Formats: sequence, C-alpha cells, structure tokens
Amino acid sequence: MLDVGDELAGKASYMGYVESLVCNNIQQLKMDMADEVINAGCFDQRMTQEEQ
Repeated sequence: MLDVGDELAGKASYMGYVESLVCNNIQQLKMDMADEVINAGCFDQRMTQEEQ
C-alpha cells in the first residue's frame, strides 16, 4: 500500500516529466521559427537570381 507521501512524490515526478517535455517542445519550436527568420533573410530582394 502506498502512503500519501509516495503518491505525491510520484505525481510530482510525473508533472516534472510532462513539464520537461512541454519545455523541450517549445524550445524546438522557437529554434525552428528562428531558422525560418534567418532563412527568409537569405532570399530578400537584394539577392540576385543566381544567388537564389
């Protein structure tokens, strides 16, 4: 039989795991958006047709 302390520790561990997954996902999305901004700057109107 689990006592209340063990149950709370398990829930806290699970919540920490979920929080970590969410944070990692958000961080990846931020990096993807930054890459899009950087890549968009590479194809602005100042580039020649050859460079594109």
